[in-house]
Amino acid sequence: MAYVNVLEWKAEQVAEWLRGLDDVVYPYAHFFLNNDVTGQGLLNLTVDDLYKLHVEKLGHQEIILESLELLRNFHYNLDQENLQYICLRLSCKARSLYNEMSMNFPKVGEKQVVRAPVMSSVADVLESVRLLLSWLERKPFDLTHEYHTVRTTLISLSLELATNAQRDTFAEQPMDVIRSCCDKLAHLADKVIQEFTDPLILQPASLDVATVRKRAEEELGIILESGQHGIHLVVETRMLNPTARVEPGDEIVQVNYQTVVGWQTKKVVQLMGENPVELILTLKKRPRHSNLGQIYMKPFRIPARKKSAYYINNLPSPRTELLVVPDVSLPIAKRRNPSESSSDLPLSETETDSEDDEAFLPVAASEVAGQIQRHSNASPTQSLRSVLSRPRSAPQRRATISGTSPSHFRPYINVSESRCQSLELPNPP
Repeated sequence: MAYVNVLEWKAEQVAEWLRGLDDVVYPYAHFFLNNDVTGQGLLNLTVDDLYKLHVEKLGHQEIILESLELLRNFHYNLDQENLQYICLRLSCKARSLYNEMSMNFPKVGEKQVVRAPVMSSVADVLESVRLLLSWLERKPFDLTHEYHTVRTTLISLSLELATNAQRDTFAEQPMDVIRSCCDKLAHLADKVIQEFTDPLILQPASLDVATVRKRAEEELGIILESGQHGIHLVVETRMLNPTARVEPGDEIVQVNYQTVVGWQTKKVVQLMGENPVELILTLKKRPRHSNLGQIYMKPFRIPARKKSAYYINNLPSPRTELLVVPDVSLPIAKRRNPSESSSDLPLSETETDSEDDEAFLPVAASEVAGQIQRHSNASPTQSLRSVLSRPRSAPQRRATISGTSPSHFRPYINVSESRCQSLELPNPP
């Protein structure tokens, strides 16, 4: 399974991500660069931090925070976001709002007014409903009857909930309706968790890298849905190359390794048109049934920086000359007869040669080739690595003589005699 690590972003990559949010937001990018806001700082960004970065207009703050919430969800919940997890989150939020309203319910005969905390909680519940509907409206859940029934019920309950929360003055008992809708939403989410036996509700979404190649004069053939902010769904494909692995229902999260989560749709389309011949898309795919069963893949990181398509798809193959043992003769030191003693050899040989030096000397290529042929079941590179040792230089021995075994003797010198000879004085009697 692939993943994108936003924590590794540098300040320049954060500024590139801000470029696609909105034209009114991009002028703030230099404040992010000057304050060295990296990927970790971006994920932990708050409203107070935006004021310090000179983003003071509320509309501009909302644009950044809404896109940032989508980026956080993509970074933290990609490996654990499945249908059961989303239903569980909806059940917890709806049940929490229901219990809170039951404790502080208005008295009988009192006019029911929807307060700001209740409206905020209703918006949070509707956000969970929207996320659940985004899963149920795509493959493989859109063609199943039981999921279709759940989707229809969710839409009707969420419309009733939003109407009574926003237009409470036109409703007779808005608090009763909101509490009843929350209770029904919680029961519906619990039903999906407890009663549905489809294994797909436990499988999370995954990332896939697809390469789309076309001629310069041809159209791309990918149509995006423009209804949801920051989420780019593929609704139709008209490509001539079926090997691109782009299907309706996929969500585009990167274009040429530039993360576009939270971007405007027109910015994504503009970025996709920069390279008219080849396009590298990172797609967020929903789980699907497979005849091969569950396959484990080691996670690999998708690079965050832009890289050219030539570099990605034209990696050099291993050279053939590296897989064959070269036919060269390497010098081998002459072996000594064990019967020869070191005392019979001259001093120069005893200083530079040793019986332990042969362990560090290389072997002949013909001997290496013979050993590789005897182990023909192994690959050439593996056999070569197993036979050839790491080249090391022969150890150097220092020709030192200890003070206890001098090579020859000299008589002791009398200090007084040498002094008299230097001064040309007669020897003392």
